[in-house]
Amino acid sequence: MLSSTFVEGSRDVNLSKSGKRKQTKETRKEELDDAFTAVCMGKKSCQIGELAEYMGLSERTVQARLQEFSDEYISKKKEVYKL
Repeated sequence: MLSSTFVEGSRDVNLSKSGKRKQTKETRKEELDDAFTAVCMGKKSCQIGELAEYMGLSERTVQARLQEFSDEYISKKKEVYKL
């Protein structure tokens, strides 16, 4: 009965709170696509900081997402381009 209960501060509790483990690759991709479309508003590029603010994430997290989807996005000097 208590097998799903973990001690506060344990690795398992921390992992269960992690946002990345609650999202699939597809939902992260969709979120990034939607943010790029909304922030860039038809322009070819936008700033990582603008995406981060729109998505409610840190710039570092947005950079990680851009790396994850490097087949569709390029980031140079904090400027983001969609291929």
